[in-house]
Amino acid sequence: MKKVNINFNSADALTLSPKEDTLYNIRYDGSKPGQKSLVVSLTIPNVSCTVYFGYKASLGTIIDLVTTVVHKAPYTTSDTEIEGVLYDGGISNYQGKVIVEKTARGSVSRLEDRVLVVGEGTHNHAEPVMQIETNDVTASHASTTGRVDENQLYYLQSRGLSRDESQDLLVDAFLTPLGV
Repeated sequence: MKKVNINFNSADALTLSPKEDTLYNIRYDGSKPGQKSLVVSLTIPNVSCTVYFGYKASLGTIIDLVTTVVHKAPYTTSDTEIEGVLYDGGISNYQGKVIVEKTARGSVSRLEDRVLVVGEGTHNHAEPVMQIETNDVTASHASTTGRVDENQLYYLQSRGLSRDESQDLLVDAFLTPLGV
């Protein structure tokens, strides 16, 4: 599988059309405000695409992200995983859409949005959408928001780390995708 790292800080829109099995590791730090749009078009049969998008939002940072994965060819696979961390005052708005066209029978798609809250006064809004125009597909979506586990913090602190060091370690682990 081909691996591609992308820094999404300088662009507002990105269109990807993988020609082979590809894993995209995309990072965004919220430094350039405005809506970010990511479109993945799967046009070659049997191609697999994994998109991992990680971001952090703190006070005054608004993450406004729209992703669209379009299955055009048959037997394509997509796995979209959005992971964000909200610090004090961070705001996240996410709309994820998967479209499986009539020509994309046998396709498999997964869309997941996970947000870790480590601050106060945060806001998270997620809209996962599936638009399936054919039979014989497998599709799933999920969205979760949660806080850092106090038991994990306690364990790390019992090993000599401060609370802030423990929290930073857990945030880094949360934002590190498997296989990248």
